Amino acid sequence: MIFARLVVASFALAAVVPAQAGAPSGGKLEDLRDWARGKVAAQEGALKEQLDKYSAFFKRTPHGADTAALREAVSTLADRASVFADQILDRIVAADSADVKKHFADVLVQGGDASLARACLARVPGADEETAALLVRAAGRMKGADVAATLKPLAEGAGASPVVQAEAVVAAARLGVPEAAAVARARIEHEKPVVRRAACEALGLVGQGRDDVELLRKRASDDADASVKHAALRALGRFKGDVDGLKTLHHAATAGDLPTVMAALDGLEAAGTRDLSQRPLLDVVKTGPAGSRERAARVLMTLGSPDGVNHLFQRERRDAEQNSDDRELQVGVADKYREYGWYTQAIHFYDRALSTRGGQVAQQQILVGAARCYARLRRFDDAKKKLKQAGYTSLRGFAEDADFAEMRESPSFRELFK
Repeated sequence: MIFARLVVASFALAAVVPAQAGAPSGGKLEDLRDWARGKVAAQEGALKEQLDKYSAFFKRTPHGADTAALREAVSTLADRASVFADQILDRIVAADSADVKKHFADVLVQGGDASLARACLARVPGADEETAALLVRAAGRMKGADVAATLKPLAEGAGASPVVQAEAVVAAARLGVPEAAAVARARIEHEKPVVRRAACEALGLVGQGRDDVELLRKRASDDADASVKHAALRALGRFKGDVDGLKTLHHAATAGDLPTVMAALDGLEAAGTRDLSQRPLLDVVKTGPAGSRERAARVLMTLGSPDGVNHLFQRERRDAEQNSDDRELQVGVADKYREYGWYTQAIHFYDRALSTRGGQVAQQQILVGAARCYARLRRFDDAKKKLKQAGYTSLRGFAEDADFAEMRESPSFRELFK
């Protein structure tokens, strides 16, 4: 398959630019075949050197790291992934490092060729459990892949260990396999927690209707395995506004132990409503376990309520209001409000800071902070005005800044970032 692809590419190159490419002229098929074989050998040799180089790099780079060098390595290989899929898959199967396997799997996913999903699943039989699970997971991340015929039997457990089966259940849901929800429902009471957890996660992607809510509520309340409970709570986030689902999430959010509270907050961020969820979320802000209070305040902000943020930083706000001439105190509370998304109130304290004199915080820093808030509020003219006051005649320095992402996409302001 790989040789055929390269032969076709080499023939195309010979037909278009024979002189520059060094392709034989005269139209003799055997000469063209020999030339194409040479091209294949040269490219495969170059790729082997490249794969050896990046294998060593991946081995010393933990998976999950985010560095420019890692992004460049994955991108460089991804550009050739569809042509050299077999060689990359060989590296995944043979690697003795989990990091190497995962990095090469990322290469295939970033390759953007949905047909690579079939190549991944073709290597599952005979692979060790860890590698097989990784290959299934990679296939599930390839949008547009048509692999239902291979994936569904794995999700149903045909010849697959529970770990691989679990990955297949989730992959089927991610790819929108037509029977993915039915497969998940059938496995939500599986004897192995890893499969039950996957079934919950899958229903969080494709579940629908009251029956699925009840299946997840049962797992969230009664499952003996904590990881299954937490997966069910997160999956309930799919069912926005469902009163019974919200009752389960509200109860879990105030249950006490940190992992359960955090899982419930994940669900509430997607499914909560300001009217029904404000009180239990505010209770978490006030009395929840350490580590959950800040998260609950952020969730409240996503629902349109600043009450949690206001409670978290009431001391800082009081100090700033009582010391109106202290620039640092004004900026300190403004920065906290901006970090948590209460942009209107952050602007109020940035303006108070600008009205003071002196202090260690530069005026430019305050103006930029205010501009960030205006941009988040889609008040782009005000953001531009603040940045101009800060001395910025060009906004190219903010071209990759997340705070200005929407402003950068606006036709009226796009050119300022170039």
